[in-house]
Amino acid sequence: MRKFGVKSRDISFYSKKNQDIIRVHCRSARKYGEKLETDLSVKTYLVNHRLDSAFMSRIDHVDIRKEYFTQDWSTDFVVTMQEGSVLVCELATMKELQSRASIEKLELSRRYWMLKGCDSWKIIIVQEGGADVC
Repeated sequence: MRKFGVKSRDISFYSKKNQDIIRVHCRSARKYGEKLETDLSVKTYLVNHRLDSAFMSRIDHVDIRKEYFTQDWSTDFVVTMQEGSVLVCELATMKELQSRASIEKLELSRRYWMLKGCDSWKIIIVQEGGADVC
């Protein structure tokens, strides 16, 4: 999960599953997108999906900084499976998982999607290292 609208040098690639050009923020996201392209159980997916800021007030604020509820955020991947279920995936490094701020953002994402009715939410741990980090 990252702030929505932050300028970055995006990586673009064509997605056969989405029949469109996909733009991601890092090599790790590109690699994960390629994995989704070859996964037969995946029907389609969205990247950098903007969270509904009006919905944020409905999320439990316990143990999450209040300023996070006033910012615009995006989820890394929202995946629609062939059978119709939805899976939400957030990318994170092991270093980020040791940061309270990162944990709070991930928890905000988890609570958001749980309230939206999506019970399949997971963290994809990606390798650390320079340009590979989102």
